[in-house]
Amino acid sequence: MHTDMLSFEGVVSLAFDPVPTGPYVLITVSYRHADQKPAEGTLTVGTSVKIKNRTVFSVTATDKS
Repeated sequence: MHTDMLSFEGVVSLAFDPVPTGPYVLITVSYRHADQKPAEGTLTVGTSVKIKNRTVFSVTATDKS
């Protein structure tokens, strides 16, 4: 059985090139329509989500300056 998983780090690397870095950079990843329960939520560093066709990600980077 093949399972498609996408990690926090994988989503961030798809969203940003290069990935923003710095002491005050905070990256937030949320998802919806995933192939798991709960089908929506937030990814944190080191976690993954089971994806399917039409899984949607929202990725934001903020920098407190």
